[in-house]
Amino acid sequence: MKLKNLNSGFIFLLSTLATLVYAQPANDLCSGAIPFPFSINAEGTCTSPYTNVIDLATATNGLGYDDPSCATGDHFGVWYTWEASVTSFFYKDNTGGGYLSIFEDGTCGSLNEIVCLNTGIVGGLTLGTQYYFYIWSTSQATISICIEENTPPANDICDDAIPFPFSISAPNACAGYPNVVDLTSASFDGLNCPGNANKYGVWYTWTASVNALNFFSQSFNGELSIYAGGSCNGLELIGCIRHEGVVSDLIIGNNYYIHIG
Repeated sequence: MKLKNLNSGFIFLLSTLATLVYAQPANDLCSGAIPFPFSINAEGTCTSPYTNVIDLATATNGLGYDDPSCATGDHFGVWYTWEASVTSFFYKDNTGGGYLSIFEDGTCGSLNEIVCLNTGIVGGLTLGTQYYFYIWSTSQATISICIEENTPPANDICDDAIPFPFSISAPNACAGYPNVVDLTSASFDGLNCPGNANKYGVWYTWTASVNALNFFSQSFNGELSIYAGGSCNGLELIGCIRHEGVVSDLIIGNNYYIHIG
């Protein structure tokens, strides 16, 4: 009789431990998102090793459910809600495997992703707006992160585009690369020439003075994109160059948006 009671207790103990070991995080799904628990650090104060630890050891595979755009397969993560207290921040991952996807609008299962990255700058956020953070990895890992405020360039987003400040050289007259564009604090905006990696960039407006542009970049990854349209909503990409190349069929006097990234 005592042995029978002991067995019952032993089975119950194993069952309880199994439940504890395999329980998913409370915020394993979007529907269980919890307020983001970590502070946004002052600019320049994130120092490695980062102390904000997220354990994904029991997170479930979210494949097929609000898949991040930069995920190519399995992704294990947790969900948070965050009311924007800054318009731009620098997300840093100490382990190399911690990704951040930010969603807005809609409801869980039909959210609009606005950024997906592994360490980088996010910009164009609206103060007071609620966003969803999905922090994930390609494996059930433990990741360490830090987020700090960022001061972006004045023309970081399309709505803040400034007049193009550089002169258009005469044909075959580019001597070196005198025009410098500083992108060290520019936001990740997902724009890229087809087939190339996503970019960090800045925006300009430009009234065409020539029918074609020959673009040269000292950096192999430098890109120039030209868009037609009267406003940032509904722009049409008409040319995209990586490193060097020509955009033609421009109409003199027409207004264009230029993105350099």
